[in-house]
Amino acid sequence: MVVDGVGGYDGVRSFEQAQHMVRRRGTLQLIAAYQQRPLPLDSARIMHRRLVAGILVDEPLSQIALRAAAMIASGRIQADRMITHRFLYTRAKEAYDFLWNSPQEALGVLLTWRE
Repeated sequence: MVVDGVGGYDGVRSFEQAQHMVRRRGTLQLIAAYQQRPLPLDSARIMHRRLVAGILVDEPLSQIALRAAAMIASGRIQADRMITHRFLYTRAKEAYDFLWNSPQEALGVLLTWRE
């Protein structure tokens, strides 16, 4: 299985690479947004392979969110290490513009409500 979660402008190149990485009868799963650009699908490379776009789960998303919150609270997931940029909520447009224009620089962008 190859999971492509790069997204952004670099995601197109990452998707091309992922198609070369997935083995025959393997699965390529996309879990990213690609800045509204079409992805190049190499039909010869994806033949005899499974392509999954998005996350397909049977469990309700609310249960997944509760489990993730519990793992963050316990320290099992260290979310603070994933936050690379913080913006005050009054600078939300700047934060979204930053994500859109510089996705390679942002692992996690957080809007804060206090200075």
